[in-house]
Amino acid sequence: MSELTTTQIPAGTLVGFKAMPTTDLATFASIKSTTSNSDWAAIYPQLSLEQAIAYLPNQFDRGHKLVHIVALRLRCNLTVLRVTDSRLADPALESTAKAQIVRNACNNGNLETKGPSSPPFLDPSLPLLHQLGIRKCALCILDSANNFELVVPHALFNASVFVEPVEILFSMESRVDRFGVCLVGRVLRGGNEEDVLEFDKETLLNHRLLVKELLNQCQGEMLPVECMELRKMLQL
Repeated sequence: MSELTTTQIPAGTLVGFKAMPTTDLATFASIKSTTSNSDWAAIYPQLSLEQAIAYLPNQFDRGHKLVHIVALRLRCNLTVLRVTDSRLADPALESTAKAQIVRNACNNGNLETKGPSSPPFLDPSLPLLHQLGIRKCALCILDSANNFELVVPHALFNASVFVEPVEILFSMESRVDRFGVCLVGRVLRGGNEEDVLEFDKETLLNHRLLVKELLNQCQGEMLPVECMELRKMLQL
């Protein structure tokens, strides 16, 4: 059984962290929208800094040399539809079936006053997140049994919805050693090239050590590490 909750998240709220090869939101959204015909093509901010750091290697694997960890704050109010249904966390369930669960929850949730001949809130023949972007809604769903994730349509990932320039917590530059192995070599805190952290090779090769060290640095500088306000608003 699906449960739908609609929440207005106010402007100024920290709603996520993201590892990005560019600090321009619209450019990043255009890079990611190459599969926009998919139901689930969207931006997936992480709700903790630790989770965002875990995605750093993905960006380096795609060939980017410099990756920024940014904090995402709302410029305006944002409607978030939270769909609670344990089936959405089932890895064996196909993505098309999960999309239909969300559509059914939204279409049965009285999101708009509809007459007998009015179209549904979400058309089953169109990509799910594309339609939510047109409706100016983000989505919050179960990613695993106990973990929710925020899903932002490409159409909303821009400077009219999010504060830009984004807050850069730090930037990381990849290096290649003499054996051709790509390593994360340095951290530019706040984009300041004069404020560089160097890591020894053991830390660079041990992902857990690297995450721990970066979190310690951010906490020591009183940088945000969790989206606590958002979690409270969405009752996560």
